[in-house]
Amino acid sequence: MIKVYVDSNLAEASNVRNVLQLNGIECILRNEFNSVHTAALDVRELWPQVWIVDDADEDRARALVAEVDRAPGPVGPPWRCRRCGESVDEVFGRCWNCDAERG
Repeated sequence: MIKVYVDSNLAEASNVRNVLQLNGIECILRNEFNSVHTAALDVRELWPQVWIVDDADEDRARALVAEVDRAPGPVGPPWRCRRCGESVDEVFGRCWNCDAERG
């Protein structure tokens, strides 16, 4: 197994995992439930990490990770959910908190 991605943001690491899986690369997400306050280690070792299962997929996995890193982020400002008041990134059509449609 090879580590191909590390990020302090669980959502970013989850996105990379999803992209790899959608492209047929078996991988796992490690440290998704860690807290940076659990050990006196290098904090980056506790961040979410994406590991590929088959070493033969490394080149393709790294190319996909590079594409994800180059992808633009949200285009506009977040919107506020009318049902629960949560702030939601512009790219989403439903509230992540209460599942209400944007409107």
